[in-house]
Amino acid sequence: MEQKLYYARDFGAVGDGITDDGPALSHAFREAAQNEGKLILDAGKTYNIQSAENSHAYFTSPFCAGSCRNFAVDGQGAVLSVRPGLSYLVLTDCSDFTVENLSFDLSDTVYYVGTVTEVNGCEVTFETDTPVRDEGCDFNGIGFTIRYNEGIQLRPHRFFREMIRLDDHHVRIGYRETSDYLPGDMVYLPAMHIGHMYGEPVYLAGNSGRVVLRNINLWQAPSFGCAIKGNSADITFDRFCFVPSPRYDHRVKMVGWRDGFHCKDNRGAIHWENCTVGVIFDDVFNISATLGEVTEVISPRKIAAVNQEFYRHQNRIVNYYGRTGDTIEIYHTEKDTYSGIAEITAMETDETGRSILTLDRDLPSVEAGCVIGNRSSCAPGSTVRNCSLTGTMRFRGSCTIEDTEFDLLRIWIMVEGDVEGPVPGDIRFRRCVFNSGSIEVWAYNRPKNRILSRLGSEIRGIVFEDCVMDTQFDMAVNVRLIDSRASG
Repeated sequence: MEQKLYYARDFGAVGDGITDDGPALSHAFREAAQNEGKLILDAGKTYNIQSAENSHAYFTSPFCAGSCRNFAVDGQGAVLSVRPGLSYLVLTDCSDFTVENLSFDLSDTVYYVGTVTEVNGCEVTFETDTPVRDEGCDFNGIGFTIRYNEGIQLRPHRFFREMIRLDDHHVRIGYRETSDYLPGDMVYLPAMHIGHMYGEPVYLAGNSGRVVLRNINLWQAPSFGCAIKGNSADITFDRFCFVPSPRYDHRVKMVGWRDGFHCKDNRGAIHWENCTVGVIFDDVFNISATLGEVTEVISPRKIAAVNQEFYRHQNRIVNYYGRTGDTIEIYHTEKDTYSGIAEITAMETDETGRSILTLDRDLPSVEAGCVIGNRSSCAPGSTVRNCSLTGTMRFRGSCTIEDTEFDLLRIWIMVEGDVEGPVPGDIRFRRCVFNSGSIEVWAYNRPKNRILSRLGSEIRGIVFEDCVMDTQFDMAVNVRLIDSRASG
């Protein structure tokens, strides 16, 4: 059966770039999504979004829905200019939908480019390339700045709490520690009340079926770009591009402060095709699964586990994200031990909120403090094809990357720290081009600055086939480099 068509103009959306079209688009999208319809915007128009009526979880956006199915949005090349604080696209627990032919932008910049004019201990004064309107902003200690001299992004980022406006083009920042910035340094600064201040503008969680996001530009993101979490759907990003906003003429360009695609706990494969991503500070991809932590070994085949992130960082007991039938591996990131792989045959929750996992085999070396990596929820079978990518990337689950060009800072194929896993494996690059940067393949205890050789030996199936590589390998495990052209 053909989808019923819904036209944004029929709900009062004007698309003149001035009128607040947020309520009209909220109503139009709600009707289409709830009735398995297709919303069509007017070609080439700019819709000003200053408010929205659709909310889900802690997000608000005109394009926000939960538990809907078989719907679509065709923007026909329209631009959505969105007020900071609102989200772009939020779809949770939905199934079988397509969103295409849209560009998302913010109505204000997410950053300034600053030049250091004065350094006084922890306080640094910057001249900004665009006007600063707000008088000041408390970033609650999570704000950070990035030095970018001569086109080279330099880590680490420097954390601060407060930014104060001195005049239209000068701000002063108080850092946590004495700054190593020097007069003349070029530095990215988060825009007050925007950069680092609220969540992901694109949020896809708990969706199923087939999901397609096609021919979409994301020009600015206040922190992460896309959060892709807990989906069982096969998700395709086709010509989904993170490129700098044409709205602002900054000295140097950037899209967002954190990951482009932060993909965690997905059971379906994720596919990127013909995508362009660049000028994001953090990872282009972070494809991973939330780690669990063993709190008690009840028997060789039965363990109690919790969500490690909440347990270690918030001292909270939250049940482990796993399911019966999942393939998991258990290891110790401090002791450099690897217990092995097992399947979960049964799960229950005890009175304290812990998950009780029954395994299909004995793992005698498991002990409290071990972590649990879930291979089944790390987007197995994902692909990256014919893309152009700039920045850093993290790969952990099985993935095939083909015919893609990387302008690298770094690729991490690593066991590293806590929160995210599993041990990387079955990752194959074919006919890719790597320009500069480095590729790191190892296990590493970052807080203790120690390579974990036993865990590193469990990183397997990392292959580079017929690739052009002007990059540095930094690895403690075997990687296969195949050149079939040489044998011909």
